[in-house]
Amino acid sequence: MWWEQEVLADTDRLQWTWTPLEGVGPLRFGASHEDVITALGTARVSTDEDQEHRWAHFYGPGVRTYYDRHEDRGLRAIVIDSLRGPQVHYDGTAFTGRAPSELNLWIEEISEVRECRTSIHGEPYFPSLGLVLRSTSNGDHNLSRPVFTDRTWTQCAHPEELLPPPWA
Repeated sequence: MWWEQEVLADTDRLQWTWTPLEGVGPLRFGASHEDVITALGTARVSTDEDQEHRWAHFYGPGVRTYYDRHEDRGLRAIVIDSLRGPQVHYDGTAFTGRAPSELNLWIEEISEVRECRTSIHGEPYFPSLGLVLRSTSNGDHNLSRPVFTDRTWTQCAHPEELLPPPWA
């Protein structure tokens, strides 16, 4: 299809590990934007901000980062590109670029020990882990695009309002 893009194989992706509420791969929540640039490199980075957040898109590794604009300006959320972003692992499960149904068993198992909510956009959301499982359309398929957040955002009264929008 004309709108379908190439999806990197797992073997061609960076391989990262997720530590809930602490960080993903070389990125640690609370880090400054400069620290993130050091970890990811500066090739093809775009930045922007609105009233609530500041964000950066790192095109090479396929990562978007979101920062608190009001408090310490530290890293608060990491969004992984489903098509070419790092493969993020946690406890033997790979989260990036999967058919959403491939994560159903993990969701069911983790929901037995962790609270699972549904975000305002209909996505599985685990506040105690700082994880939202989003998906991106690619042609006739949907692929998982995880969003990882820090403790600050997950403990807000309405964390869905602080998360990056689904289209980001």
